[in-house]
Amino acid sequence: MHALARLISAEASFRIFRAFGCTIRLHWLTFLVPLGFWLGFSEWLPSGEAGLWTAAWTLALYATIWSHEMGHVLAGRHVGIQTRTITLWPLGGLAHLDRRPRTPGTEMFVSAAGPAVHLLWFTLVGAPYFAFLHDGPPAVWRSMLEGFVWLQTALLVFNLLPIYPLDGGSILRGFLAKRMHPNRATLQTAYIGLAGNVVLGLSALTAMLQSSGAVLRESAAFMLWWSIGGVIACWRLSQEARWNHAYDEGPEEPWKASIPQASWNADDDADTAEAALEAVGRKKSAGQAAKRETGRAAKAEAARAASKPRSAQERVDAILDRINELGGIDRLSDAERRELADASEELRRSR
Repeated sequence: MHALARLISAEASFRIFRAFGCTIRLHWLTFLVPLGFWLGFSEWLPSGEAGLWTAAWTLALYATIWSHEMGHVLAGRHVGIQTRTITLWPLGGLAHLDRRPRTPGTEMFVSAAGPAVHLLWFTLVGAPYFAFLHDGPPAVWRSMLEGFVWLQTALLVFNLLPIYPLDGGSILRGFLAKRMHPNRATLQTAYIGLAGNVVLGLSALTAMLQSSGAVLRESAAFMLWWSIGGVIACWRLSQEARWNHAYDEGPEEPWKASIPQASWNADDDADTAEAALEAVGRKKSAGQAAKRETGRAAKAEAARAASKPRSAQERVDAILDRINELGGIDRLSDAERRELADASEELRRSR
């Protein structure tokens, strides 16, 4: 199981180029995508044309995915989050941000930047497509242009679905975190994402079993694969919201943390809570140490005062205070009377 997890993880990738300060890595499973395209196109096109369409669609798809991730990267840099690596794989791309956004607003901003790129593509490509729809370039290029426009539309709508780990799911979490406790918002996002991924998975399974075309079957298989990964991601997110954040209200409401937060999302909450606990512990320890030090200093001072010989005047004054306290000299003990007599004689001699 561990070996399989490594094969499908981002680690099983290799560098292809570097652009705009980011290293672009390609997952080895990405080669399944052009294979799927070629199998689909070869059903109704000659081998040469099928290869041309495969190359064009593979290039268009991964140019789109890369630009989508660059939208996240640029938005992250705008709010102070750096990204050094982007991984492209069969089910999309992943921008490896150095850290998660610290507030709901920045989370929504960074998450929405990816889908916004598809809207930009739709504007840039849709205009010539509609301009040359009836008379313009040859039919094959017009068909490719039409397919690219619909690809941008589909990716825009799909990525905005409020299903984690899609961008729409992250936007939903930011939206909810503005209205309730951050961990509770994360937990609800995870539950909604679980339901959404199950629906997508069942729909993909149905399409895969009922479709006759190779392209549709392979697309449905990829969607089923993606939904399974989404279910796992949502389950992990729910566990983070429940258990990765320190709390003291008891297990019945673990997402309601009493520790002040410097950030809002589940991972950051866990770090914040741990740091807050450490800070409280350090403060408490420092207070206890200061108290012990003060006590030791007071005892040392008392010991020094007790060991230091008092002058005759101090002894006389102490006995006079004792007389005032008792209400008369006749109430002094014999030892106190002798102490007063000795101190008075010593004081007389010194003068």
